[in-house]
Amino acid sequence: MTSYWFPGSQEIVNGQSVRFTTTPKTFCIVSLTAPKNGKLTIQKRLPILPGDEVSLLGPGNGTATALPWTVDSTGKLTVNVPDSAVAAGKFAWAFKVSYKNQ
Repeated sequence: MTSYWFPGSQEIVNGQSVRFTTTPKTFCIVSLTAPKNGKLTIQKRLPILPGDEVSLLGPGNGTATALPWTVDSTGKLTVNVPDSAVAAGKFAWAFKVSYKNQ
């Protein structure tokens, strides 16, 4: 069961709209627009630390694929998303951050 993350959604930036949910062991990012140029970029600080894993949840089958990610000095998160994963989505792209220490 997920809960809405209180700090809320990211405003539409560069045509990208995302929402956030959380569980005790994970943080979820749902992009309502396809990642552009193979990247999902979040302009706000999120609860993610080195060693945490970001996965793209597969459409309809519950499988997850770990993806490389970085956070810059301003807190901006960038997740590299393969073109095939972007193409497989239709209405939303769900990403799960699994905490290393959970």
